[in-house]
Amino acid sequence: MANIDTSPLPDGAQCYVTSLRRLFRFRKHSTATAVADLVIVPIAGGGRWIAETGVPSGALPFFAAATNTNTSPTQSTTDWVGTISSNYAMQLGTGAWTFSAGSCSGVYHGPPATYLCRLVTTLTFSTPDTAQIVVDHNSDMTGTAAGFAEGAQFVDAALADSTESYVLVAERIVTLATGDSIDPRFRLGGENDLDIERLTLSAIPIG
Repeated sequence: MANIDTSPLPDGAQCYVTSLRRLFRFRKHSTATAVADLVIVPIAGGGRWIAETGVPSGALPFFAAATNTNTSPTQSTTDWVGTISSNYAMQLGTGAWTFSAGSCSGVYHGPPATYLCRLVTTLTFSTPDTAQIVVDHNSDMTGTAAGFAEGAQFVDAALADSTESYVLVAERIVTLATGDSIDPRFRLGGENDLDIERLTLSAIPIG
């Protein structure tokens, strides 16, 4: 479908891709970023083919990543805390998202859409400890929030060896509206601070 010259096509033209079992609609004035199997950029003629999946055309994926950061210090081991870093960078999501590099927080500006949010972290400790991670939605996992908000999952692990790295993954499904935010949150068992070797936060539209 990307090889079709869209110059003569009217806005709203349709194309059904049998291999994907998915209907695409041609948006003549769209300049959306290409997304595999969802947003197709034609080689000639301009516009975009947008999948008719129930996902609004402005609901683009969000992906942010960082290395060598750490959590916000806290005196309470029961608190969910954010991160402090200047190393975060948004890799994808321009247009539908704004991004705070200091906290790895993304603010959504598209139409209402349901997202699968995924947080992946590689952690180290100076002494053995425990940690939990979660995707925060509109600050519902801040301070002493108990967790298990709708669609939330938090993952915990006992990090018994301070000489090794540990990978934790947490996922959450949320319906986002304009102005909603997502960001990574951590809760620690003992130490006031946590070294994060790598972190990625992604949000993929699913409906």
